[in-house]
Amino acid sequence: MLFRTDIRTRWWAYRLGQTGDPAARRYYTACLAATGSSSLSATRRLLDHPRPEVRLAALQILHHCPAPAARGILVVAIADRDDRVSDRAALELALRSDRREAVGELEAQASSSSPAIARKAVVGLQRLGEPEAEDFLLGLLRRTSDPDLRAQIIDALGLMGSRSAVPALIDCLADQRAISHPPASYRWANQAIQSLESQLPAQGLDPAALRSASVAPCTVAGVAERALAWITGISGGDPNAERDQDRSEAIGRWREWHRAPVDADR
Repeated sequence: MLFRTDIRTRWWAYRLGQTGDPAARRYYTACLAATGSSSLSATRRLLDHPRPEVRLAALQILHHCPAPAARGILVVAIADRDDRVSDRAALELALRSDRREAVGELEAQASSSSPAIARKAVVGLQRLGEPEAEDFLLGLLRRTSDPDLRAQIIDALGLMGSRSAVPALIDCLADQRAISHPPASYRWANQAIQSLESQLPAQGLDPAALRSASVAPCTVAGVAERALAWITGISGGDPNAERDQDRSEAIGRWREWHRAPVDADR
């Protein structure tokens, strides 16, 4: 009787990892989630499972684990090789009451020599949205030279609405290097369009047009332009368009916006 819960959680975790039936997977996920933090030991092992749907189920279980150890497991899961798992881990971390305790751990990941791990940690920091995370991302943007990492940092600062980032983002308009990994916000947009595709025509929306509008810019500068538009509400034009005209007019409006008082009417 003393070890009943431990035995049951291990059995449910074993069955969850073995089944290929989505209904059975949901059942075992619910059983484990109902035990709260008692499922931590079994759930940690599920995050090493080769199938991403099992690792996603483990993150659902961790949502119901208030123990501080669950926070550390989520931080590790942010480095998962599958973007869906990594994104869900970042979201679950941001939903926790102790999320601020993870800022330092994510900053260490974002300073990794692996750009792929660093990009995922940047997404996690953006999800947390803490002031110290914003300051760290601004510093990391100045330090890194990897174009994909820079693009993800810019994307994160844009989503955070970082007023402080505007001068640095204007400087990034000179970075015309190509990126090979679309920033997270564009990946999320396409996932949302795909999941709602059958419902969009009834709302008068064209899925193809939405997909076209959500195509990620192909350069660091293009990502910076979109981030500046998100932060300021001032569009610099289509960042995917081929154009030769001077961008000084848009840059001037962005600089003027940044110089305006914080409480000014936007």
